[in-house]
Amino acid sequence: MELYAYRENGEFIGTIDFYTSLRWRRQYWTAGEVELHLPATKENLAAIKAGVILRRVGYTESARIMGIKTKGGEITANARMLEIYFSMAYVIGTKSFTGTPAEILCQLAEDARESVPELVVDKTALPSGAEITIQLDFKNTLKAMTAVAKAYGLGFRLLFSENQKFTFQVYEGTDRSADQADNNIVYFTDEFQNFIDPEYNFDESDYCNVAYARGSDGKVACIDRSNGGRKRVCFVDASSITPDDKTEAAYLNELKTQCGWGLFDHIKTKSFTGTAVNIENFAYMQDWDLGDIVTTGDSSIGITMNERVTEVEEVYEKGSVTIYPVTGKTKSETLNLEDI
Repeated sequence: MELYAYRENGEFIGTIDFYTSLRWRRQYWTAGEVELHLPATKENLAAIKAGVILRRVGYTESARIMGIKTKGGEITANARMLEIYFSMAYVIGTKSFTGTPAEILCQLAEDARESVPELVVDKTALPSGAEITIQLDFKNTLKAMTAVAKAYGLGFRLLFSENQKFTFQVYEGTDRSADQADNNIVYFTDEFQNFIDPEYNFDESDYCNVAYARGSDGKVACIDRSNGGRKRVCFVDASSITPDDKTEAAYLNELKTQCGWGLFDHIKTKSFTGTAVNIENFAYMQDWDLGDIVTTGDSSIGITMNERVTEVEEVYEKGSVTIYPVTGKTKSETLNLEDI
């Protein structure tokens, strides 16, 4: 697997074709991660620097090197997929965004132009959806994008081109589960012998269903999603939210927005991980890809789920490649943006 190295202005640096290992972790609704190990030579140190963009021949995503270290004659470069640029931006002040979830993701990207001045937003094939409105106040742009994407099952990516452009796209994976008949069905199960070492995880240790937020004047707002059951409460410090020049309703909505973010940070998690074996019927990036919904499970514990492929980790070592997909919403109860 060859890597091409570029400067952020599109200038080609060179090809990286000799490394000891490469871990390429793609993620559906946030910036994935890359870890590259290669010999510590003058030539490699000259090419591998923070800010350098790595591309793989014939693949979609690119990654920006965020840091490097050398030890024992080896360079370790840590990079993030280009969506990481949005973590460098904030929604400044209080702003409202209205549109379909996909359109709001595009609006958030456009709002971050100061951090991504080369941005081009591709709206040619946006996923459909009902119109919503969200209000944000000094929120990290990538965190806001992730919240919207998780809530509505969308993925987004920032693509690099040599003509010094960063193209933003919103996309939606294909439903390939056993509950539909329009697309080929993909199974990740021990029974199909294409999903080995399955690991099921469910955790509600940090889960909350009631959030309180207190503004600068002491006013308190609450979102309660306990539905009459046992309440699990969290508190959000919203002292930066002031009632100045706002109606009572607008001020309360801002506080409820903070409650919504608080609940988003305290939700249940579940996932089904394992090692995919590229058999002929379910080949990676041919029959299934990041964002697709597949049927997965482990017959020994009697669990079967139709879940989205939210992460795919590719590990290249010693001339071989191993694929590790993660299925299931990493955060299974997502932020309901319509009630804040």
